[in-house]
This record gives sequence, C-alpha cells and structure tokens, in this order.
Amino acid sequence: MVIKRTARGSQTLEATLEHLTKEVDELRSKLAEHLQKYGDPNSTRDDTLIKNQRRFWSPDCIGGRSKAHDSKWSLMKRKLDHATSRQEEVKQRLAQSQLVIPGANTVPMEIWGEILRYCIPNDEFVHWGSNGDPKQYGQVCRQWRNVVLSTPCLWASLSLHVLDAKLAIQQEMLRVWIERSGMLPLSLELLWYPKRLKVQTPSVPQTAWFIENIFGILTPSLERWKKVSLCIPACCISLILGRPLLRLERISFTTLPDRTISIVPSQAPLLRELSVLGVYHNPGVTDMPWSQLTACRINGRMTPAEAITILKECTRLERCRMHIYHHISSLAPLTIPTLRSLWLTFGPNDNPYPAFESFILPSLTELALDNSSALNMTLNPRSLFDFLSRSGCLLNTLYIRGIGSRPGSGMNYINAIPTLSDLQLIESYQNVVTDAEHAILLSRS
Repeated sequence: MVIKRTARGSQTLEATLEHLTKEVDELRSKLAEHLQKYGDPNSTRDDTLIKNQRRFWSPDCIGGRSKAHDSKWSLMKRKLDHATSRQEEVKQRLAQSQLVIPGANTVPMEIWGEILRYCIPNDEFVHWGSNGDPKQYGQVCRQWRNVVLSTPCLWASLSLHVLDAKLAIQQEMLRVWIERSGMLPLSLELLWYPKRLKVQTPSVPQTAWFIENIFGILTPSLERWKKVSLCIPACCISLILGRPLLRLERISFTTLPDRTISIVPSQAPLLRELSVLGVYHNPGVTDMPWSQLTACRINGRMTPAEAITILKECTRLERCRMHIYHHISSLAPLTIPTLRSLWLTFGPNDNPYPAFESFILPSLTELALDNSSALNMTLNPRSLFDFLSRSGCLLNTLYIRGIGSRPGSGMNYINAIPTLSDLQLIESYQNVVTDAEHAILLSRS
C-alpha cells in the first residue's frame, strides 16, 4: 500500500532528522567549549572569531593551541561537517516523501473518519479480524490510529462468535468495542453454541454462564441496540428481549425446540424488521408486535391458520418470507395492501398454488416460489396468473426454484405478465431462461 509505505517512511525520516539535529547541536557545543578553553582570551583574533560565524569554524584563525588540541579540533570539525551534510540530505528526502501525499497532513481528522467509514464493507456486521475491522486501519500509521480511536462510527458494528478458548480475549475486545462506539446505535451479531463450551444442557446453567460472561458486558449498551442477530439459546434470547430495547429496528434470532420460553420483546417501539430463522416454529412468535413491522421472515414451518393469523396483524407489512405447508385454499382471501415482496417456501408434499386463492396483494412487485426439497414439483401456472389478475398488481420480478420449469417455458410467464422484467427459473442450480427470453425481459427494463 503506497500510503502506508510513505507514511511509515516519513516517520522514519523524521526520527533520523531529530537524531541528527541533536548530534549537530552537541558537536557545535563541544567546539565552542574547545575554543574557549584552548584559545587565547587576550587575542583580538579570538574576539573576532567569536563574533563572526564564518571564521568561527575555521581552525586557521585559532592560535595558541598545541598540535594535539588542533588535531582534536579537526576531528570534531569533520564530524560536524558530516552530520550537517547528512542533516541536509534527510531534510530533502523528507520533503520529497511528503510530496507523495501532499494533502494527507492537512486533512482534518473528521474528514479522515468519513473516508475510513466508507472503507468499511457494507456487510450487516463487521467481523473481528476481518478487512472491515477498524483495528486494521489503525495499523497503517500513527495518524490513522488516532483517527480510528476518535471515530465512534467505526466501532458501531460487530460480529462475535463466542468460543471457550478465546473467551478472555473476546470479553476484553467486546468491552473495548462498546466503549469506543460512544453513544451511537449499535449493530451486533452474537453467536454462541453451548455444547462447544462444555456448558451443561439444562437452561439454568446456560443462562447463568451467559449472564456471568457475556450479558454483564452487554447490559449497559442494550438501549443503543439498533440491528441485532442472535444465534444463542432461547433462554438467553428471552433474557435479552426482556429488557427495554428503545432503539431496536431490526432483530434476527434462531429459536430452539423449547416452545415454553417467550421470545417476544417487551419494549421495542421502533422495531420494523423481524427474522426468525429456527427450524421449529415457536407459537410465542404469534405474540410479536406485528402491527408495527414492515418486514418479516419466518423459516419455521407454519400451519395455514398460523400464517393467516400473523398476516392479518401486519397492517404495514412490505416484505414477507414464510414457510407454509398443506393447502390453504379453504380459507377466506386475505388482502394486504402494503405488501410489495413475497417469498413462499414449500416442502416436498405441499402444493404452492392453492395458497394464491387466499391472498390479494395489489402492491406486489416481487414474488418468489422456493421448493425446499430435492424433489421437483409439477407446475400449472394458471393459478399464479389468476392470482396476479385478481390482485391487479404490477409484478416486476419472479423467482421460481424446483417446480418443474423447462427451457422455453419462460415465454408463458413473459406473455402472461406484461410488466415482468426479471425472471429466474432455477432447476438443478441453473437458470433455464433462454437468451431470447432474456432479451425480451431486458427490453422491458
């Protein structure tokens, strides 16, 4: 890295120049002492020598000294000339090195902080030790280190995977990270697998261990949490969500098969996005503050009744991803006027298309149908087309995976959906949409 090498080179030259300056001053002081001690104080030539700097350094003007003194004088004079020459050389090299980054030393620390903020990857959370770790930028030079330590926004995101072997280091790192973030909203990803930490399986020992080693460090910052992902036991999730999370806007967590533990946040007035990534559906999820959500994702398989119950409460929902099994055609149609993006996941024995008979989505622009099994399902797109016509929506993006699509079948969707501009038909990890179909879709975008 050019800036890194230049900055370190400049620091080395500055240190060398400082050393040479001290050496020159010491030699000049010794020469002055030598002249005062061995020169003739009554000599007019010596008085003139002290007043005139040019003649000060000329040994020819000094009289009344022995040959040994003259030899010592000559030696010190040569050392001084060499040190002065080296000093001038280092000054020139230092000036040249500073020309490589002419504005670096004049840029305010606030501007450097903004520059480094844009160097952080756009990932949701910054992993400790990765390229986005602010400590990496602090190792470039002294100036960047000062900028990193004084810029809280660089420390406002963290992904921590708790490991027994590194627990002491991770605890200290977590304290430092939270402290350096100041009072800014935090983005935190916390992963902990108790079985790898030799912690007993009952919930009480797990909770006690979590409180003692992790939760105590996190407690002072809970009110600053903005985006959170928790892959920890449900008992610990319940412990966190039981506290006020006044700035929380997005939360993602994995639930375990324990259906008796509440995982509903007690106070989260700004919560807008929820992701429940567990394989098992927890009935307590139905008690979430759905009315304030704009996006939700639930990976656990739900019955039609549970799905409809949740969607009825989502009066502001814009994006939704769910895993529904069994037919739901017998249920009354549900209208969700704000929903723009819908992702439906189905199992091997589920028929996705009767689900469309229970939805009316007038604002839908993105739709995904995902077969989670390895078995392809047969497709009759008529149910999909009727659903889009009944909703009166302007669908732009359609994604279908593992539902029996074949090369050339994309024209059925293109002809039936005139607003479609992005189509993916995935079979065996390949998109079967042909080049001719891609060209038509490109002309619409």
